[in-house]
Amino acid sequence: MLRILTGAVFALFSLPTMAATSQWVHGNIEEIKEYGGAFNGGFQVAIYLKETSWKGAGNGHTACVQTYAGRTFYRFRLVDGINGITAASQERIFSMMLTAYTANHRVGLSVDTSVGPECTVELAALGDGY
Repeated sequence: MLRILTGAVFALFSLPTMAATSQWVHGNIEEIKEYGGAFNGGFQVAIYLKETSWKGAGNGHTACVQTYAGRTFYRFRLVDGINGITAASQERIFSMMLTAYTANHRVGLSVDTSVGPECTVELAALGDGY
């Protein structure tokens, strides 16, 4: 059932061209921040994950990590116009992340690790399917 749901979620988005440096990360959502127009004049969402696992070859576990005030975390940005993300897909992914957070479900994000430490989201899924 989880694989069917993950496949359905995948189909919700028009698949953007994935960056050559993309990698899947799975984890539990620790925090979600919505910046509105406060960040460079555009709508952005920051997704913080905990209890992460990285899949596939890549350096995401080191490229996407940040340390602030003695706290180490993974922060991913969901930005309209980057990695094929549109305003509509951004809203759907934001809704998915809020739902996963309130239901305490793990999520998967395909992220562009070349722009670390604030790696940008390309695709999103519920669960550990990818």
